[in-house]
Amino acid sequence: MGRPRRADEAGCIDHMLNRANRRDKLVFKDADYEAFERDLTEAVARHQLDLLCFCIMPNHWHICVRLRVDLGDDHETARSAAKIPQRPNNHLNIQFGT
Repeated sequence: MGRPRRADEAGCIDHMLNRANRRDKLVFKDADYEAFERDLTEAVARHQLDLLCFCIMPNHWHICVRLRVDLGDDHETARSAAKIPQRPNNHLNIQFGT
């Protein structure tokens, strides 16, 4: 069974999270946390989201965002917004070759 569709109407709040496999760490040092915050800030600005809160822990993170615009008919923007949880991890994948 597939996952439910993300909320796609303006004003909807979406909770996103990402956990590492086997409880491995996602962030290791202060620079990793800073890069995560920088990437997250860029991603929410690009996708017209309001960042309500976020919590970064060594092995997982949580983000709550509110949509500023309806994404229902804009499938490309909706697909891009759905990838936001992956973006903050990209620098770690490059750094550690994962």
